[in-house]
Amino acid sequence: MVKSEQPAPESSNPAYQRFLYENWRGAFDIPAIAAASDFISIMTYDQHTAYTPPGPVAGFPWMKRIVAYLLDSGIPADKISLGIPSYSDYWYPTDGRTGPGSTRDEISYAAAKDLLDRYQVSTEWMEDQQVLYTHWETGGIFNWLFIEDARSFLPKFKLAADNKLRGISVWVLGSEDQEIWNVIKKESVAVRVK
Repeated sequence: MVKSEQPAPESSNPAYQRFLYENWRGAFDIPAIAAASDFISIMTYDQHTAYTPPGPVAGFPWMKRIVAYLLDSGIPADKISLGIPSYSDYWYPTDGRTGPGSTRDEISYAAAKDLLDRYQVSTEWMEDQQVLYTHWETGGIFNWLFIEDARSFLPKFKLAADNKLRGISVWVLGSEDQEIWNVIKKESVAVRVK
């Protein structure tokens, strides 16, 4: 693949952004890939990973910036399928090869609900990121849970519709909050009516 000439984006953590650019993002010339493809499915998830502090799988402002970048790059909207996560992220303490630390797992909506029940914790809505989250302490260490559900799915689905994108791609079926199917049904009818 042709390496993109675009600089790494500015960030409050330039070392991490440089790492992502040099080892992942910079290797893809997305406009060239789009030109050679019928469509592209952009994975707008894993904003936060085991190498970052806890955060949403795909915060809404981050997804909006990705869509704006793609459209500003000249990629036609009808060639973009917006990848929306259906899984949640759970950060928890662990003992690694280098000693104690924390890690994160991608978990299903059902597993997230099980954690809420097991630890008897309630969630809060993070308005700016459009996601449910919670945290609790076990043994002096915080566990964090960011939950992708129907409520967090809706603005992401609308982002694709509002920008007249080709559609959506979901990773991964089987892990979702079953209510997202009602969101898709209801919003798809609304898009056709417009």
